[in-house]
Amino acid sequence: KLCGEDVMELNVDRLQRNSKMTVSFGLGFILIKLSDSDRLHFYHPECKIGTSDHPHDHRYDFRSRVLRGALENTIWKVEEGSGWKIHFETCKVNVPSKPPAPCRAAASVSNIFTTREGYEYQMDMDTFHTIRPLGTCITHLHRSEIKKEFARVVVPNGETIVCPFGSSISIGRIWEIVEECLA
Repeated sequence: KLCGEDVMELNVDRLQRNSKMTVSFGLGFILIKLSDSDRLHFYHPECKIGTSDHPHDHRYDFRSRVLRGALENTIWKVEEGSGWKIHFETCKVNVPSKPPAPCRAAASVSNIFTTREGYEYQMDMDTFHTIRPLGTCITHLHRSEIKKEFARVVVPNGETIVCPFGSSISIGRIWEIVEECLA
C-alpha cells in the first residue's frame, strides 16, 4: 500500500524520508514526489502564485484519489479559433527544450465535476482541465509513463503563462504547510 492511500498514515517525518522531490508548485499546491509515478498534492492558498489556473493537459494519463477535502475539475473544449493561445511546456525543471511556437485557439467550458474525499477520478493526457480545491485538499496522483514531450497550456490573449516552478516558498515553510494540511 502506497504511503498516502490512507491520510491517517501520513506524517511529515515519513513524507520527508520518502520524498524524492518536494516543491511548492505554482498552480496552488505542494508537490511531494514519492516515485516516478506517484505523488501527493497538498492544496493550500499560500501556494498559489498565479491569478488563475489556465486550462492544461498532461504528458501522461493519470488517476487521482482525494485523501482529504474535495477538488473541482473543469473540463475545457479547445479547438482552432481565436481569443486564446496554446503554449507548449516540457514540465522539466532547468532542462532546455525547443517547444513549438504558441498557436491560436478558442476555449470553452464543457463540464465541471467535483471529487470528494475517498473518491478518485481519471484524466486522459489530452484532456484540458483546470482544478480548484474546495478548501484544504490532499490528493494522491498515480500517473502512467510519459507519452508525449510537451504538455499544453491554454492562455487567454493578453495573459502570461505562470511558471509552475516559480514559487519562492522556503522548504521549511513547505513542510509547515504540509503539517497544517494533515492536522
